[in-house]
Amino acid sequence: MNPEETHSPETEEAIATFWKTIPPLWHYTRSAIHRTAREEFGITSTQYHVLRRIKEGKRKTVSELSECMFISRPSISRAVEELANAGLIERERDRQDRRIVYLTPTQAGQDLMEQIYAKNNLFMRKMFSSLDDQELKTINDAFELLQKVLNRNTSTEP
Repeated sequence: MNPEETHSPETEEAIATFWKTIPPLWHYTRSAIHRTAREEFGITSTQYHVLRRIKEGKRKTVSELSECMFISRPSISRAVEELANAGLIERERDRQDRRIVYLTPTQAGQDLMEQIYAKNNLFMRKMFSSLDDQELKTINDAFELLQKVLNRNTSTEP
């Protein structure tokens, strides 16, 4: 089915609700996370997201980070350099192809992320504290549906 021809009332309502809800929610949450990273832990938002991606997934290269984060290679490279200089990540050359450099968190990088996660989780708990269990289940179900939509429409994992 051609998306340009799909104009059901439910689709239009979902689109309107998306634009009313997701950008402001993301801006609010993202601002709080970045403020915590910057003010309490001394890293930029890009450094935070690079370190988070490296910590949570398999080892990654600068190019892979650039692709999955939708950020330019120079911006990722700058963040990687700053994180390496701070002792938060390490670079490891591939044994078969020395041109490939993998990034991994150091213990200090892992510890820092755990501290940031703990602080961010407090923020998120406070944000969701007024909801009952059924409302939380509804939100979780909606998040799963949004993840499906994202996975279907992107070739790179979020």
